[in-house]
Amino acid sequence: PLFDWVWEAGVRTIKAGLGDGMIDSPWRERGVYLGDNVVSTDILAKLSSDRGISAWTLRLFARSQTEDGLFLAVAPSSGAGSILDYNFLFVEMLRNHIQ
Repeated sequence: PLFDWVWEAGVRTIKAGLGDGMIDSPWRERGVYLGDNVVSTDILAKLSSDRGISAWTLRLFARSQTEDGLFLAVAPSSGAGSILDYNFLFVEMLRNHIQ
């Protein structure tokens, strides 16, 4: 019973954050965080065969690249900076999407 409760709570959490992309919190903000999406899209892949959210998120962040080649931590954003580790997470998310 505990596992079933935890599973259902996780599914409801993913559904609550599902908009155009996986958002951190539908009540607090509408930005898409690259770091969060590596985990969220991996979980979503376990729940659905639809890879549209993952593909959309990858395109969103590919368009967010700055002149120095870094990805923004949050997209869309006019003032977000980059978090160096997130650039490696983009590669991980791309690998997960392709696999």
